[in-house]
Amino acid sequence: WLWLWLWLWLWLDLAEPMCNIINSCLRDGRFPSLWKREWVTPVPKPKQGQELKTCDDVRKVASTSDYAKVFELFLRKWITEDIGHNMDKNQFAGRKGAGTEHMLVLMQDRILGLLDRPGMNAVIKASVDWALAFSRTDPTKTIAKFVKMGVRASLINVLIDFLEDRKMSVKYNSEESKLYSLIGGGPQGSWTGQQAYLVASDDNASHISQEDRYKFCDDLSILEIIMLAD
Repeated sequence: WLWLWLWLWLWLDLAEPMCNIINSCLRDGRFPSLWKREWVTPVPKPKQGQELKTCDDVRKVASTSDYAKVFELFLRKWITEDIGHNMDKNQFAGRKGAGTEHMLVLMQDRILGLLDRPGMNAVIKASVDWALAFSRTDPTKTIAKFVKMGVRASLINVLIDFLEDRKMSVKYNSEESKLYSLIGGGPQGSWTGQQAYLVASDDNASHISQEDRYKFCDDLSILEIIMLAD
């Protein structure tokens, strides 16, 4: 209980200055520079025991300031209100009330529906994983997509500033690297970083019918029915 009271006291004490900072950022179209720093933990992708040879063998999971997380909660709510109805309905990441279990149930239902069609049928499923998806996102194109999809004008400058002049240091085994400037991409592990990627990649499978594509962040599954016989 003591820790709970201390936590409540701390946040109540910070509520007013945080409110002033966030309101100031919204008025000026800024995202505080100190809140744009990322502490990255490299998470190995290969199976246990395999050697890490390149940066492609690790997943870059970014931790950001707690103050940034508070601001991003508001940004996420407003952005979702503005563009939620325009997002690909078969993108199951970053949506309230949706997750991998919903994607798998709908995909299985679609597969069984295709197999129930008259004749001898088979269903082919192809899986795509976009390599280094967050790191390779172009901030300029991302902002253009935010505008196109209908994000309110008052947030655009904040989002531009969020993606500009980001800094990163790497933490591994209690050691931390020097600070590096990032030339693009977005933080993998933050609300706004995830939204930026989802918006940038929203139409990356638009040429495939909606009922045959299933996405979870940077993973894409495609279904195709094959007629084995008449």
